[in-house]
Amino acid sequence: MGHGPVEGMIVLGTWINLGGILLGGAVGCARGCRWAPSTEVHLRRLTAGFLAYVGFKLVWESCGGGLGAFFRQLAVALIALSVGSLTGHLLRLQTLLNRLGRLASERFESARKAGHGRIEDGLVAAAIPFCLAPTGVVGALLDGTSGDWRVLAVKGLMDGLGAMGFAAVFGWPVLLAAVPVLFAQGAMTLLAQGGLTVFRDHALLDAFTAVSGLIVASSAVVVLGVRRVPLANYPPALAYGPLLAAWWR
Repeated sequence: MGHGPVEGMIVLGTWINLGGILLGGAVGCARGCRWAPSTEVHLRRLTAGFLAYVGFKLVWESCGGGLGAFFRQLAVALIALSVGSLTGHLLRLQTLLNRLGRLASERFESARKAGHGRIEDGLVAAAIPFCLAPTGVVGALLDGTSGDWRVLAVKGLMDGLGAMGFAAVFGWPVLLAAVPVLFAQGAMTLLAQGGLTVFRDHALLDAFTAVSGLIVASSAVVVLGVRRVPLANYPPALAYGPLLAAWWR
């Protein structure tokens, strides 16, 4: 089963994530970062493996109580993910994230070709992927509801590797991207903590955790580049999971 609510607990996920960004950025500033293609492949596989492990473990931990209960909880999570993806598509969440991603990519490529970049460009290029990654939303909400920091720890690894590359081009301004991450993820964690009364019902928390696990596991496919999964459309499913669990008892 999933973890229970931990009201008043000191949550660590965002701080671990920030540590990854600052450490990766510092290494990038000091030594630069030019990954060999083979190294990039290995790092992608390693990161995807962590994401898949954490995601499926979350699903497994939240689906318990016998075979019937397992399949019912899994069905709730899958239905919530489908409906949430449709909602995100109608809201054009992935389209918006793609536009912002292109902006970050353009700033990065322009600075890389010029051999240097402006402070504001470095901040924007790094802050967009660090703040808006779906794993950040899922991880912050999990951290707030159950104190589970594992997703944000893996995101910290990904962001740290990304910060190395950004810092090699933009220098120290990339470290400033930790500030908006602190505010964005910290706010979501506190928001989740404020709604802990909803999750005193363990069935609702388990549904939320199962959906979170499916989203995290799906992100492994994106990291590997196997398939283009519209991850940004999935976060609405986090609301549908507990609603479906409350209805289907």
